[in-house]
Amino acid sequence: MLLMMFVFISNKTYSQWQQDSKYKFKINIPADWSKSSSMDGTDKIYDYYSVDQNAAIQIRVFEADGGVTTDMLAQIYEKNYLPAGTQKQGLENHTSKNGIPGKHGAYIIDYNGTKVAMNTFFTVQNDIGYVLNAIIPTSMLEQKGEEIRQITKSFIIDGFEKAVVIAREPEKSKKGLSGLLGGTSNSNNNNNQQNNSGFGSSTSSGISSGGISGGSNNINRDDVVGRYNFSHRSDGKNMTNYHYILINENGTYVEKYQPKNSGDYVGGHDGKWKLNGNVLTLHLNNSSVVDTYKVKENFISRTTDSGLVFTFKKK
Repeated sequence: MLLMMFVFISNKTYSQWQQDSKYKFKINIPADWSKSSSMDGTDKIYDYYSVDQNAAIQIRVFEADGGVTTDMLAQIYEKNYLPAGTQKQGLENHTSKNGIPGKHGAYIIDYNGTKVAMNTFFTVQNDIGYVLNAIIPTSMLEQKGEEIRQITKSFIIDGFEKAVVIAREPEKSKKGLSGLLGGTSNSNNNNNQQNNSGFGSSTSSGISSGGISGGSNNINRDDVVGRYNFSHRSDGKNMTNYHYILINENGTYVEKYQPKNSGDYVGGHDGKWKLNGNVLTLHLNNSSVVDTYKVKENFISRTTDSGLVFTFKKK
C-alpha cells in the first residue's frame, strides 16, 4: 500500500541536495533518482525513487505546534499509517549520524507477496515533526542497502552538524534492517527481543509532565504500588485528556494516555517494573526499552534526553 501511494515524477537537477526552507531540512539525493512532493492534509510529503525502482525514500513533515513529541509521533504513525499485517521488528531511541535525536523503527511489509523492509526515523525538532522512511525489498538489502544508508545519513535539520558529502566507497557498517539509517541506537539492557505486534513505547513521552528531584534512597516497595496520575511537566504544558501509570503489586505496570484532540485514540503500553533505592524502572514488554523514574514521597518523575521533566502523583 505504501509503495502504491508513491507517485514519482522525474525531476532533472544538477544538484543532489534537496531542501525545504520552511521545514528546515535537507537531504542528499542522487541526481538520477525521481523526485516529487505532495500534500496529505497539512503534512508535506517528499518521495524519492531509485532508477531501478528497488529503493525509495519518503520524508513526511508537518508543523507540530509544540504539543507533539517524538514518542507520540511514532505511536500515532504506527497506528494510522502502517498497512495491516505489518511486522514490527523494533522501535528504539536513535541518534542520527548528524546528531539528531529521535527514534528508529524497523518494519516488514508484505506487498503483494513481496517482503519489503521499511526503516523509519521519527523526530520532532523546533515544533516540526519529521518522519524519514527508507524502503527496500528484503531481497535487495545487500544490493541497495549501502546506497540507502548513505542517503539517510545525509539527512540534516537546521541547528545540527552539517552532513558530509555522500561517499560512494562502501564503508564497514551493520547489515540488514538495523544498519540502514546509520547513527547510534540506544538500548538499556541486553535483551534484544523486539515487539512484533504492539505500538511504540513513550520512552520520552511528551504527552505529559513536570519535575521533582532528590528523595530517600530507601523507598519501600509496597509504598510504590498504586496509580499515578499525570501532575505536570516542566514546560507547563498539558497535552492529554488523561495520562496515568498503574504500578501493580505483582511487578507489572500499565501506562495509558489520550492526547487532546486525538479523537478516540488511546496510547499506552505495559511491562514490568523494578525498584532500586529511589529509582523506579519500567521495562516495556518484549522490548529493550526502559523508562527511569525518581521516586519522592507520592511523586515519580522522569527526565527526557532533551531535559523535559514529567511528574506523576500517586492517587
